[in-house]
Parts: sequence; structure tokens; C-alpha cells
Amino acid sequence: MISEKKEKLRIAYAPCAKGSWLDKRVYDIQEQSLEILKNNPDVEIIYPGFIIVSDEDAHKANELFESHHADVLLVHFITFSLGTIVPVLTNSRKIPVILWSMPEPPMQGGRLSSNSFCASNLNAHILWKQDKKYRFIYGTPDKIWDLIEPEVNVLSTR
Repeated sequence: MISEKKEKLRIAYAPCAKGSWLDKRVYDIQEQSLEILKNNPDVEIIYPGFIIVSDEDAHKANELFESHHADVLLVHFITFSLGTIVPVLTNSRKIPVILWSMPEPPMQGGRLSSNSFCASNLNAHILWKQDKKYRFIYGTPDKIWDLIEPEVNVLSTR
């Protein structure tokens, strides 16, 4: 039997960053990403209204995601992020998790300004240790639908 597509897949969008790295660039990336995600009429984006930088933020976002019965969790590492945030977002329910990191922007002042890939690597290890399945995507916001479309198509048939 072939399943029909759901009305709309509910994607919990969890933008994450290191609190001390928040700057205009981080907020711009989050806004651009959210705008692109919301432009797909086949999905509903559940967004907490802030960038998650702490466990407290993660708990608040998780309450929202649970109350809206999210179908998938998209964790967007705009910069490096605490390793305690993803477990908060994934411990209370079993939904598919997609970890999203982006290419590093050019270094300024001799240091990394994003370290997004490292955040995904850290959190992939944490999820693996907890025996939780996840997917990983890597790319810029303008490519997000090309990156997650296969996952969305599969999850929409559930």
C-alpha cells in the first residue's frame, strides 16, 4: 500500500549558536534560513523565536516543539554550540533529527567565527552514544531545500 502525503510536515527549526559568538552575521543567517524554510508550502516551520544558546533556551524551545507535535527536528548550527542543547531537544520524544552545519566563513582576526561543522560532529557523537539516529547535512541556507528535500519527501509519507 502506498501512503499518501500528510497535509504538512511539521519541522521544528532549532537555530543554535554559542552565546558569546552572537553578532549581526549570526542573526542574519538565522533570518535568511527561516525565510527560505517558510517559503515551502508543503511544510510548517515551528520556530521558537530566538537562537538557542543555553539549556534554558533549549527547554523553552522543546516545550514549543512538543506542543506543536513536530515531526522532525532540524538543528541548525549557525556557530559552535553547547553539547548539552541537542540532548535537551531529543530526550523527551523520538522524532527524526537532522543536524545542519555550514561552511566556515573566511577567518577574521586569526580565529574561526562559526565552527559549525565541529558542533555537528560533537552532537552527532552525543546522539550516537545515546543510540539515536540522525542525518547530517552541510551547506548554505540558499541550498537548504536541495539538502533536506529527500528527507522531507520520505517523512511526509509517514
